[in-house]
Amino acid sequence: MSDNKSSRWPRNMQPAGMKLALSGAIVVIVFGAYILIQAMNGASMASPVWLGVILGLVMVAYGIYRRLRGPGALDFPEEGGTNVQRRKE
Repeated sequence: MSDNKSSRWPRNMQPAGMKLALSGAIVVIVFGAYILIQAMNGASMASPVWLGVILGLVMVAYGIYRRLRGPGALDFPEEGGTNVQRRKE
């Protein structure tokens, strides 16, 4: 990342993580709705579909983390792509 940029997100790049968080929210809603509909029809709440809800929650959490943390070295592979060189921000 170049030091002459005033923003932490150079080259008009959108912050990472928002698409991941939104898709995770959609996954949670879809799988959660399926579980609730099945429960209203008398099925057991013990279902492997809960794994989809858990996966969606992990996606949301990681998306929010990426949004709050800011850009990492892996976001710019043309500049090395690792955190081996401790860059000063």
